[in-house]
Amino acid sequence: MDEDLMEETRDEIFATLWRKRKLVVWLLIVLLVLALIFFLRLAHKRQEELTQEMEKQNQQMEYQEQLIIALRESSGMNKDNDKSIPVITSDTIKEQLSSIQELVTQEYIYTNSDKGEDSDEWIFGWDRPFSEKSYIVTYDGTIKAGINLSDAVVEVDEESHTITIILPPSKITDNNVPQESVVTHNIKNGLFNDVTYEDLNNLVAQGKIRMEVKAVERGLLTKADEEARTLVKSFLSLIPGIGSGEGEYTLIVQTSS
Repeated sequence: MDEDLMEETRDEIFATLWRKRKLVVWLLIVLLVLALIFFLRLAHKRQEELTQEMEKQNQQMEYQEQLIIALRESSGMNKDNDKSIPVITSDTIKEQLSSIQELVTQEYIYTNSDKGEDSDEWIFGWDRPFSEKSYIVTYDGTIKAGINLSDAVVEVDEESHTITIILPPSKITDNNVPQESVVTHNIKNGLFNDVTYEDLNNLVAQGKIRMEVKAVERGLLTKADEEARTLVKSFLSLIPGIGSGEGEYTLIVQTSS
């Protein structure tokens, strides 16, 4: 009798262990599947980021090419069509640069979401009960950065046959938020304290300032300086007599600190 009981107990223990083992196996399978899904999504997200980055670089290259073409057309300069070498002075170079004036070299496109909260003040600086209002605003914007070429300094050294262009530092020239991109969410009016258009506009204005700070922190102005030097060098290299050939002026483009 005892042997039968022991055998029965042993069978139950084995059965319990087997069920637990099966449970562990299934849990491992589920974890592996979840891990696989996670890594696939991560890889897909990374692929999307790389694709977006490549598209952004291609757009920037196209923008640069279009800008150089526009600069050629606006100045009427074409090295292939004009073989005569003009007299190069600081005034002639300055005149060419001033004809362009503002040169936008970088754009920073963003989407932002801000939450606003406010209450009416009561006596002794306390908030009036039930007057708290809150609202969320999302919007898209574009920050542009560039330089004013009228502020460029031109130095022509006849002895070394060198032209040095000192460009002003880039600055933000525009921060535009299209009105149609502004969307409000979760508007909650307080007692005798409704959300107004002024509240929404002030929140967007504050958000635009923060986006400018963020864009600068991410290198917007540094990239704009680099792009400005590249474009100005490409533009002025169209003038006959400027280049790397014998007897030609060497062009140096710098950004003032």
